[in-house]
Amino acid sequence: MNTVLDTPFIQKSASHATLPGGRHPNDIRTLIRTADGTIWIGTAHGLFTTSDTETFNRVDDDLLGYPDINTTVIGQDGALYAGMGLGLASFDQGNWRTHLSDTWELGSICAVCPGNPLIIASTATGLNTLIDGQVTPVTDAYPEGRRIYGISRRPGSVLAWGEDGASLLNGDLTVSTRLLEGQSIRDIFEDVSITYFATADGLYKQDGESAPRHVDTPIRDIYAIARTKIGLGLATSSGVCIHADRWHYLTGPRWLPSDDTRALIQHEDTLLVATGDGLGRIRFSETTLADKEPGFQTRIRDRHLRLKGYVTTSRLTTPGNLGSNVPVPSDNDGLWTALYLAAQSYRYAVTGSDEARGWANQAFDAIEWLEAVTTVDGFPTKAIVEKDWNTGSDAVTWYPSADGEWLWKGDCSSDEIDGHMYGYSIFYDLAADDAYKERIVSLVHRIMDHIIGNGYLIIGKDGKRTRWGVWAPEYLNGPWRAQRGLNSLEILSHLKSAHHITGDDRYGDAYRDLIENHGYAENARHVKLTLPGHVNHSDDELAFISYYPLLNYETDEGLRSIYLESLEESWQEERPERNPWWNYIYGAVTENACDAEEAARTLREIPLDLIDWPIRNSHRADVRLDADRGRKGELQSIGVLPYDELPALKWNANPYALDGGGNATREDDGTYFLLPYWMGRYYGFLEDTDS
Repeated sequence: MNTVLDTPFIQKSASHATLPGGRHPNDIRTLIRTADGTIWIGTAHGLFTTSDTETFNRVDDDLLGYPDINTTVIGQDGALYAGMGLGLASFDQGNWRTHLSDTWELGSICAVCPGNPLIIASTATGLNTLIDGQVTPVTDAYPEGRRIYGISRRPGSVLAWGEDGASLLNGDLTVSTRLLEGQSIRDIFEDVSITYFATADGLYKQDGESAPRHVDTPIRDIYAIARTKIGLGLATSSGVCIHADRWHYLTGPRWLPSDDTRALIQHEDTLLVATGDGLGRIRFSETTLADKEPGFQTRIRDRHLRLKGYVTTSRLTTPGNLGSNVPVPSDNDGLWTALYLAAQSYRYAVTGSDEARGWANQAFDAIEWLEAVTTVDGFPTKAIVEKDWNTGSDAVTWYPSADGEWLWKGDCSSDEIDGHMYGYSIFYDLAADDAYKERIVSLVHRIMDHIIGNGYLIIGKDGKRTRWGVWAPEYLNGPWRAQRGLNSLEILSHLKSAHHITGDDRYGDAYRDLIENHGYAENARHVKLTLPGHVNHSDDELAFISYYPLLNYETDEGLRSIYLESLEESWQEERPERNPWWNYIYGAVTENACDAEEAARTLREIPLDLIDWPIRNSHRADVRLDADRGRKGELQSIGVLPYDELPALKWNANPYALDGGGNATREDDGTYFLLPYWMGRYYGFLEDTDS
């Protein structure tokens, strides 16, 4: 099936809350809800309440005595009990009652089970009953000297669990059954007929009277279990795991203030997460891709436009703070802006939006300036900066513009030209008016004449070829063997696009010469390098943006068969990545099924937060490590993880890399969502349910 309906899905997003009062209140241990909907937050320094997850009120410490909260539970009568470092108190009908204080001999109150009798566990004496203020130890109920983490009542029995398994106790608190002996059980969650055990060695599941069995989870060191909006949630020492359609793993500052998670509670659409450094809030919102898209447009317009309209990554001068955003030049301002140009062109073709066309025009204006500023005909620079910009220790020379107001980088490469020609061709075909078409024709003439006139090399202002601006036969059919397939494909695509845009037969003649006299079509038959440790995902991007115009414009069946064979080989290698852009390019030029469902899945998974937060996955129990590392030495998985569990990436990055990101000092612009989204809409691979 090549059409997917844009049906509603659950979009995850996150924010963090800091409780008032400094460090210790944000050492959060417990979360619980009373019958009136109030959520009580137990911390190392007091209790807090909230009804909206936005405002937090502190309970007066004098009402608690020793506000070092270890546990909070709700009794059948609705009263809240708080077990503390040196006391026990309860809250009922607006009043606090102290049950125990100065429990030096008992130690900390670590578990409470309201009822008749009231049962408590303390660090010094284990299981106890509390009747009329009198504490009485319950002997032999739980292994001596082992801490109890929780107690709950069942019909006719009591269950106590802790560092050495669980004890199922009879009504008289004598032991009936021992479960999971030797396991440190932190929490027990009963869900109808199923009981789940959170342990230091993973999740266990018990159906009825059967023995508990181990359940595979991403993280095995589990502290708490709760039902979330989308499935069973686990608080672990390394983030939150939720089992729904799959395991969702939420870790790192993109999702949580700390990976040290202790408790979970669902409040409307928001999952609250108690951590060692504040309160996490994970929101599950029902949305569609059409509703998701405007936020990506807004991000770019608000934070990612530089100078005349370059779309680039931005720097955050305060890590993680979008308010400190500063757009900065990249090494490929033309390439990234050209992809935005393509996205807006597809958007215009789908919607007829004047805004989309205007933004496409602005993007082209910016790209056109990259060539105009250099005063070297047909040489587009990679970046332009203000004249007083600190270019640092860049080995490449920066030159002043003719008017002295700007500096331009004295470099251009094959990937930059690939992006330009890809963007020009889509803009020309779908969104440019007659005036812009004339400008595209003129610009393409200058660039291609420069390349052809210099023997298929890019020659800089210093008269030397640039490092990567090479398509010349003497290189590709000589020492540049590794680049032969890709670079042959690139230049054939550029010449074919130039002929289509300008109508100038010189480009068609050059195209045929490279094919007939230098074997470039045969060179392009095999593009993808698959040698372990040498897979270059950036080259994959360059290949696909070259396949697309080439196969759009080529009509010769013999040549098409070669290019289609090449594309098929490349796409089958890329197919497991679920890359929506590659899939849609493949589907558009072949009319074959293109895994449109998988493409839509990836678009749904792309996170809303595109800050380069540090991300780590290599420690997960559910990840199969690839025996071979990536090109940069990175650990890789056998399969691609969900994209919202990976670092924010462009499509030239390695999606198999398990660890990455940065130090939260950059935000991606998000064109990597917009371009495949609008391409999918244009070709009908993705159908808006409102259209």
